[in-house]
Amino acid sequence: MAQALSIACQHNEIEVALVLCDLISGRAVAAQNLLDELYAQSSGVADTTSLLQFLKSARFRGPQDVVSAQCSDLFWVLENRQGIPISLAVIAMGVAHACGLRASGVNFPGHFLLDVEGDLVDPVTMQPVAGEQIQQLLQRLGGEVPTASLLRRTQPADVALRMLNNLKALALQTQDYEETLQLLDLQLAIAEGTSAVALQVERGNVWLHLGHKEVASQCFTLAASQTDDEALLAQIFERLQSAGGPEGVLH
Repeated sequence: MAQALSIACQHNEIEVALVLCDLISGRAVAAQNLLDELYAQSSGVADTTSLLQFLKSARFRGPQDVVSAQCSDLFWVLENRQGIPISLAVIAMGVAHACGLRASGVNFPGHFLLDVEGDLVDPVTMQPVAGEQIQQLLQRLGGEVPTASLLRRTQPADVALRMLNNLKALALQTQDYEETLQLLDLQLAIAEGTSAVALQVERGNVWLHLGHKEVASQCFTLAASQTDDEALLAQIFERLQSAGGPEGVLH
């Protein structure tokens, strides 16, 4: 699964979502069939407005019940025409690309957004996002003005990491630590830089919670070897002490 996800990240967001669909339900082939049907119906899409009209007419919407892993399952989302922002955005990107439009995700915290031909779109309402709406979203986060990082366009790997984050949060809610570790391993297979370090620390925290201090210590030590950031090293050192690791390993 890790190799398939790594390959998908070199292609596009739909390929990523299909791999994760296989992980969740094993229905990737059926999902691709539903996608092909959707693409065939979208021949009249020529710009952002007609794309959003098409997706609204297809009745795609936000989750109508408690959010579960199904809302990240491409087959279930296509079959039921409902999902969380990122799964709806992936479908919108797939249709946009099939119609020759430029589209990418926007990794906005708390609510994944969509960029279509330079227009910012809410994938749940399938409506353009105005500047005042961005300000409202930022105020919820305690910010005042949009920054480049908050409105950064995504790569397929960013989408994979965020979708896995959603699945991981659900696993933690049910205290399914085995699944949590499996999802962390998938994330570590595609993450780079600071993200990879943070995930390795998170992995160590899970093992520490499970009482496996030696494995946790190995995770923290590996994380420390992958960064020169003093503040981050201090945090890792604190976790390493909790795991009973050697003090000198970070110096």
